[in-house]
Amino acid sequence: MFALIEASRQSGISNQEFISQRGLTMHTFYYWRRKYNQRHNSGNLIPVKTSRISSATTIELYFHQGVRVVVSGIDAVTTVKALLDL
Repeated sequence: MFALIEASRQSGISNQEFISQRGLTMHTFYYWRRKYNQRHNSGNLIPVKTSRISSATTIELYFHQGVRVVVSGIDAVTTVKALLDL
């Protein structure tokens, strides 16, 4: 099924049209697309929960190729969110 999801991405047509042409149900297609996305996007971001934020808070983000971002202070969470939304 992953091959079908890849084919749909490369087809240049809408998902609805692809589903119709291949005789798939919408439920089946979107189920397998979600599974495909989970497998292929798993390394992007890791969910993080924070408990307390203080002026001493420091958040360090490590990206591939050795990129490191350090944000400190009371606005650290807001700053990181703004960076990730770019």
